Amino acid sequence: MSHTITINGVDADIELDYSDIWENIEDSASDMARDVVRDYAWDEIAGSVEEMVDNHSSSVDASEAVEELLDEYNRIKAGNGTPCSIGRAFERAVGFTQEGTEPEDFFAIQAATDARIANLERLLSNLLGHIQLLGERAAEYGRGVSS
Repeated sequence: MSHTITINGVDADIELDYSDIWENIEDSASDMARDVVRDYAWDEIAGSVEEMVDNHSSSVDASEAVEELLDEYNRIKAGNGTPCSIGRAFERAVGFTQEGTEPEDFFAIQAATDARIANLERLLSNLLGHIQLLGERAAEYGRGVSS
């Protein structure tokens, strides 16, 4: 882009390539912006977080929070929905009391189930590999017969 400037009564045309200028100052501008965010914005965010924690911890009773979670669980189950991880943990805890199952037994059963699934996945992977190999051999044989 061309600019005309006057110095001591002398006019001069100057060509400026803004992309070259930006290329030279881009890193410095990014670093300065990052410093501003780190120095000023972080203080504001940290203050807001601390204020929210103070308000939350002083205004919410634990029994109210548990009651709200259980009500939410009941709404989800009534709508045939899938509960979140807290809801699933609640179901396991209730299951222990109803079935007489000890938590250690549950985790042992879960570990054994996970091991069986991993073994089945390994066997299935091997089986698929053999099927692919047989398919490739059949394709090669088919090409040889048709020649």
